[in-house]
Amino acid sequence: MLLEDWQKEKLKKELEPFLNEKKLNPTKIAEIINQYLGLTHKLVVQKNMKLTSKILLTTGAGNTVQGGADIWVNNFLEHVWPNLPYPKTWKLLIDSKRPVNFDDTSLPKGLKFHFHGDDPEVTRRWLEECSEIHSLHSHYHKRPHIWEFEDKFESIFVHAYPREMNETLDKIPELKRLQYNTNVDAAWVDDYISTFKRRVWIGCNPTSMIDEYPNYTYSIPNYYEFKHNLPLTNHVDNGKVGFASRAESRKCLHWLHGQKGLALTSQFDVKNLKETTTYTLPNIDIYQWDPNI
Repeated sequence: MLLEDWQKEKLKKELEPFLNEKKLNPTKIAEIINQYLGLTHKLVVQKNMKLTSKILLTTGAGNTVQGGADIWVNNFLEHVWPNLPYPKTWKLLIDSKRPVNFDDTSLPKGLKFHFHGDDPEVTRRWLEECSEIHSLHSHYHKRPHIWEFEDKFESIFVHAYPREMNETLDKIPELKRLQYNTNVDAAWVDDYISTFKRRVWIGCNPTSMIDEYPNYTYSIPNYYEFKHNLPLTNHVDNGKVGFASRAESRKCLHWLHGQKGLALTSQFDVKNLKETTTYTLPNIDIYQWDPNI
């Protein structure tokens, strides 16, 4: 409904006293506005309204960081969750077992969370009661207890596209023998992400996923933040190279074989590489990565 200028001014004057009060009176505000609406449109104040919950789904969060996705999720919870509409109605469902050294206080204060491994029945109740499911980071294989509620899938953030992960290994036949550090079903993931209403690519590199799903698919470039931006040293020509990342299928350190240097990474992944390929890394010193470093 369009108002004349004099009506706008009158409405502003009538509302102003109530908008300056410490506690808003929605009934009185609606009563004033309704005087200017047509007969077919009226504001109704709903009392004791119960907001439905929404789920933020992830594989990990908090102090037990296993990879870059966990760091991204932690930053999302710190900076984005408090600014979501009605943040107290959002719940964090961590679709994994609770790590033995998990610290509850490592998650934002006031955020209600649950580990699926603690009690699957709580997971089911949360998913039954919620109105929307937003995936911050999902597993790369089918999780039946999540898939059952596909009608509530809203948005998914994709950090790595399994089809491209497989293509990375296919480039070098010997690397095909490498095991993933998680179960990966690329065909199912395609079905999974297509079920969401919106997809957001978080990866650092361009992806064919956007070409596969051009509608309602967006890209937000990821970032790597260095906590210690030390000045460049004079030892850049010492003949050694360094690797600082979780060693896995698409971040494989096979290229270090035959080089001298060091790697700050996971002992398990290096052992996997050495036992399943001829890349033994004889001149690379391996240091176990730890989030406290």
